[in-house]
Amino acid sequence: MVEPPYYLWNQWYLVGRIPDLRRGKTASITVMDVRIALYRDSAGRVVALEDRCPHVGAQLSLGKVHGDCLSCPFHGWTFDQAGACVDIPSMGAPTPALRNLTVRSFPVHEAAGLLWLFMRSDASIEPDEPAPVPPELLDPAWAWTLVEDTWDVNFTRFAENMMDQVHVPFVHARTIGRGASTRGPLELEIREVPGGFDLQGGMLTFRMPNIHRLYIFDQMGIGMHGLPVSVNRTRIFIFGFRKFLKPRIFDFMFRIANRRILEEDRAVLLSQRPTHIDLTPGGDHLVRADVAARAYRRLLVDHIERQQARAAGGSLTVDPEKVS
Repeated sequence: MVEPPYYLWNQWYLVGRIPDLRRGKTASITVMDVRIALYRDSAGRVVALEDRCPHVGAQLSLGKVHGDCLSCPFHGWTFDQAGACVDIPSMGAPTPALRNLTVRSFPVHEAAGLLWLFMRSDASIEPDEPAPVPPELLDPAWAWTLVEDTWDVNFTRFAENMMDQVHVPFVHARTIGRGASTRGPLELEIREVPGGFDLQGGMLTFRMPNIHRLYIFDQMGIGMHGLPVSVNRTRIFIFGFRKFLKPRIFDFMFRIANRRILEEDRAVLLSQRPTHIDLTPGGDHLVRADVAARAYRRLLVDHIERQQARAAGGSLTVDPEKVS
């Protein structure tokens, strides 16, 4: 049975900027209700450990960085980049056996001043693919802006909103939906691909866990990422990519435009009940135009049931028509 909060484990997530994470300093973030301690090791690489000492549960990020390691502020227990315990001061000199005591570590990737985190459910699971860094961030032919915000909504509502074509002339009547027809019938072309789908011949794409790309024209596009912080809180990242007006003096115009559009969505999403998508019988009533939402819900159920089967040590055959 698939139930809220619908967390998707073993996926890469954009967690945002980390401008103040200098060597010797720590930070704490929350992803899917898990507190995570961040610090840089002696080589300057970002390390991510679950922000809870296994001794009596103190927050590791309140401790101190010692070279490659992070020590707990409560009793000095110390952990390396892999999350292995390397010292318990009260037990005397460190021994190799301490390394059997661990905290969960998370693979990270840093690019363009941003951090991606692989939220694994178990320390034995490694990423199958590299972090999904938008190629425009690393290509000097493109200029880009980033708008960030935090909404008190479940990430599934954000995901479906970003792929919903029908809401545009209603919610965005004063911006991108001005003059668009509100009357159907609306037929949307969808092509399902591994881990996602493309709409309208690739005009809008979606990839798990919560990555959307909108093609405007060959010189401009939008990237939308959602980070589930907790059951009813989502961190939102909106990229604006462009090959024209590239001097940074023009960035503010694109940020203002994207934030205005985002604010139009916010009011509606905050009003939705329940705060997450409703997969129960008699819940959300989808219609033919909701092809993207239907495809998304199939992907969501498939992924969650597979991670449940992995946790149970069993196998699973998924019925593709379970969510329709």
